[in-house]
Amino acid sequence: MRAQNPEISVIVPVRNDRPGLATLLGRLADQSLDDARYEVIVVDDGSSDGSADLARRPGVSVMRTAGQGHGSYAARNLGLNVATANVLAFTDADCVPAHDWLERGLSKVTEGSNRLVAGHIEVPLSDRPSSAAIIDVARHLDQERAVRDGFCATANLFVPREVFDRVGMFNDQLISGGDGEFGNRATSAGFSLHYAPDAVVNHPPRSDRVQLARKAYRLGYGAAQQRVYAEGPLRKRPHICRRPGAYVPHFRFDARPRLQRRGANLTWRQQATAQVVEYLFVQLPIAFGNLVGTVRSRPAGDSRRQSVIS
Repeated sequence: MRAQNPEISVIVPVRNDRPGLATLLGRLADQSLDDARYEVIVVDDGSSDGSADLARRPGVSVMRTAGQGHGSYAARNLGLNVATANVLAFTDADCVPAHDWLERGLSKVTEGSNRLVAGHIEVPLSDRPSSAAIIDVARHLDQERAVRDGFCATANLFVPREVFDRVGMFNDQLISGGDGEFGNRATSAGFSLHYAPDAVVNHPPRSDRVQLARKAYRLGYGAAQQRVYAEGPLRKRPHICRRPGAYVPHFRFDARPRLQRRGANLTWRQQATAQVVEYLFVQLPIAFGNLVGTVRSRPAGDSRRQSVIS
């Protein structure tokens, strides 16, 4: 049964990730927080693998977006519309929350008023990680750094409802960067953003180069959309695709400290391979995605979404 008068609503968007969702829901059912204090809302964005059917279980509400491929921010907004708690928690279907994730996050939100809490995202590396996994860990989901820059990844985020009441929902016209755009609006409205290292979710690294390139393409495409649809400083960001340096190999690797904290001490061969992979499967796809996004993005006021690589 759905929790009555929950203190926190967990919103999970999913699209074709049945195995990840099964693991996530198992972890959410085993939280240290009493299950009467939270509800779980899964929003299916047109999955074809039965993710929505798998999610139908006691204690979980399942919603569906109208159609297919509306994007994760539209899915989160749909979840927001039916959530009943005064604190909203966000994570992704491929994340694995710690046993005390909700308890820790809720306590941090309620410590002070006007605060958003961004929890730690642990991206584990295997003993012999692929070059794609090394780059993914090096570049993405560093929540502590994101908070310092005024951003917050929705893979692990706790938000009081009053924030959405004041600044509005996620910008569902963006396929990427909507969490950063939302963070900018919230902090500009006077809300503070805090990093919570003890509210932890695990997020597997992308171990495949094609997955890495798809992520990079979305980042570049989303950056172009932000120039049209975002509010605040992101609207003024320069075109990535117009920078000559976007196409020139940089061959510098400045993420060694972060990797070393995860126990990864790269050999010179691994570092050289990572630099080449970063250029071919991150730097160039970002530039290409930004170019396509720049061409396809429509003027503000036209809310129709564009088809992009998912």
